[in-house]
Amino acid sequence: LTKRSSVLRFGLVLVSDQVFEILVARALVGVDVAAIMAEHLLSNPGRSLRRLGKLGAAAVPFLPAMAFRLKSDDEGVRIAALEAFAELSKHASPFVHVVANCLRSTSSQIRAATLGSLSQFGEDAVPFIADIAKRTKDGDKSVRIAALEGLGRLGKVAAPATAALAEGLQDNDADIRRAALENLGKLGKAAAPHLPAIGQRLEYSSWQVRRAALRSLSAAGDVAAAFIPEMGKRLTDAKWEVREAALFGLANLGQLAEDVLPAMVQRLDDTNRKVRLAALESFGKLGKVALPAAQAIASLLSDARPNLRNSGLPSLKCVGEANLAAIAACTKRKDVELRKAALESLSGFGGAA
Repeated sequence: LTKRSSVLRFGLVLVSDQVFEILVARALVGVDVAAIMAEHLLSNPGRSLRRLGKLGAAAVPFLPAMAFRLKSDDEGVRIAALEAFAELSKHASPFVHVVANCLRSTSSQIRAATLGSLSQFGEDAVPFIADIAKRTKDGDKSVRIAALEGLGRLGKVAAPATAALAEGLQDNDADIRRAALENLGKLGKAAAPHLPAIGQRLEYSSWQVRRAALRSLSAAGDVAAAFIPEMGKRLTDAKWEVREAALFGLANLGQLAEDVLPAMVQRLDDTNRKVRLAALESFGKLGKVALPAAQAIASLLSDARPNLRNSGLPSLKCVGEANLAAIAACTKRKDVELRKAALESLSGFGGAA
């Protein structure tokens, strides 16, 4: 048993991160993995920190030791500690100020990693919103982008930093402008005064800007309802990436997008495979709002392309029970995968099936 324990302790440090997660999930129930990893904070701090970050509440007793690594002379160790705190943010609120202190680092990589970590703390990061906003003017481009993305990730609680994101729309650097554009809408109602500026970018020559504008309007929610017709026009954009973003963006707006449903249905015949699949996924998100599209979705169950046939079933299931017969008919088709998908879909209807 002692030998086995030693091998286990040694193995937990050496295996790849992917294997480690599998072992923790399936094979090590009852083993104090967190304690084993904490023992290696001195000998192998980077890897131990990353793995402690995967262990949730079990890692809480070791948070003080992890916080100590934020002062390490090794930049890689500090970054690993910041990433671990990001993953443990739900359990690490007493340490948010320790994480925030790393914004003062002279290393741009540390500052960027700190912004990423703080953005995972949600409301616990509110006292540091102003500090995050200041980093949108950092001398390092990667830090500025990390700050803009961090504010977007924080969402509505970052409303006091709306001006900093809006100012980024006018930056001289295209990447900064795009990051500001894509994240501004995530602040919800606070972004409302800036939605016209976002909407204007739906017509820009850069497809990346058009896509970012769609994502931003979608994230803004109900306050972006007035821009749905303009978003609908992007369903026929020359770039498939923009058409795909338009579908997902409109689906996220739910019932508000009902008027552009016919234009979304037309994307089921799009020349691009990813757009066709995006249309099906969008109808699944819309649920019963997409009921008028049920017939078009059902017609794909006989399509020659397997990916469309199989993807159509979950969408029909979400649209409602009225499509049970069409789904049931697929259980008798020659395509094995289609039969499996049909049975899975029917199981979700319970007694109605």
